[in-house]
Amino acid sequence: MRKGAAPADRSAPRPAPPIWGGRAILKRGVLESLGIRGVGAVAAFAAHWALTQALPIEGYGAYVHVLAWIGLLALPCTLGYHLAGVRLAAAYDADGQRDLLRGVLSHSVRVAMGVSCAGAFACALVAWSLDLGDRYTALAVVAGAAILPMASVMAVAGGIVRGLRHIAAARAPAAILRPLIIGGVAYALAQGTPSLSTEIALTIAFGGYAAAASVTWAIARAAVRKAAGAGPVATRPREWRRIALPLLGVTALEMLLGGMTIPLIALILGDEATAVYGVAQRIAGVLLFFGLASGAILGPVIAGAHARGELRERGGVIRQLVRVIFAFTALSGALVWVFAEPLLAIFGDGYVAGVGALQLLIVHSVVGAAFGPQGLLLAMTDRTRALMWVMALTAALQLLGLLLVVPTYGVVGASAVICVTVLLRNMPLTWIAQRNLGLRISIA
Repeated sequence: MRKGAAPADRSAPRPAPPIWGGRAILKRGVLESLGIRGVGAVAAFAAHWALTQALPIEGYGAYVHVLAWIGLLALPCTLGYHLAGVRLAAAYDADGQRDLLRGVLSHSVRVAMGVSCAGAFACALVAWSLDLGDRYTALAVVAGAAILPMASVMAVAGGIVRGLRHIAAARAPAAILRPLIIGGVAYALAQGTPSLSTEIALTIAFGGYAAAASVTWAIARAAVRKAAGAGPVATRPREWRRIALPLLGVTALEMLLGGMTIPLIALILGDEATAVYGVAQRIAGVLLFFGLASGAILGPVIAGAHARGELRERGGVIRQLVRVIFAFTALSGALVWVFAEPLLAIFGDGYVAGVGALQLLIVHSVVGAAFGPQGLLLAMTDRTRALMWVMALTAALQLLGLLLVVPTYGVVGASAVICVTVLLRNMPLTWIAQRNLGLRISIA
């Protein structure tokens, strides 16, 4: 302990609950996440339908464009605390470090609010200064910039709640409350006017984000109070930055790996090929549903078990969940493979050309499920530097592969590169996890 530092608040330690890898908490967390994701998907669809009825097509396009940029900027504005909060809250709760658990919530939200407010101001300033005759777009960006602090705070506070294993409570405000407010208000206002402007729609969106962020913050405070009670607050800003910033790098690399393919296809092959690949990717993305839902609870379980030194003992239960994820992905992948052509034909005859691409993307999803969440395992156990090196190298190889293959083999070649990439990333990550943690979570 550092000289002069207050001892960690470990008074009246609670008995260790069977949550660090126990089947009951994993099952409950997966079911909660699946339910929230399912209901949230319906709510999001309804909200976007209402917006398409309330806005002209150009206005809806501008709305989606601005919110896409807000979504892209929100996670960097958290400085990585959206993931660090999951890990730190789970670890401090498992270790009984109550003062630090209280401190990490207030500190991470303050950081996210400060950085995102500066980012919102910068966005508004750039929008006004670069107004080259398209003042409508600049005003829309200024209106949308106000959403940025709400999105960042919601991500950070939700991460803390996830770390304390309240999966449904962490996701419900963003997944359900926000779209219901946005869609409901937009639809109600559209009844009395021919159409809404993009600025009005973004103002409505700000209200939805603000309400969801406020509720998430209130839930986070209640969850921390329940877990840690009242008492002193301790902070370790330097240590937390050391954990959070590499996780921000991991998030950026993950976004790069997942987001580079479509822009490159658009640049090399044009809009038609981009549309074909985009639809194939959207259909294949259904296979990731169960894995993403399971990751919501696996993160805090891994972090808590690691903090208590129980990760190896709980590895068997984690591996069982990985096998369930693989079975679900393989079964649904087989169904999508068989019906690939009719599924693509739903979108139009021109999309049937994406059958080969879709089938390779199915292979990508199944192979990724077979390895399990290796990146999440390393991120939650302070192996972030190794994870970043592997992901950076993989991103460079994927970019090179796409540039070499796509001009000749089109969208099928792009999907083949993605399949190779999932192997190049997960094989070294599996080896690193085995060597450093003594844990193997893949199905093999």
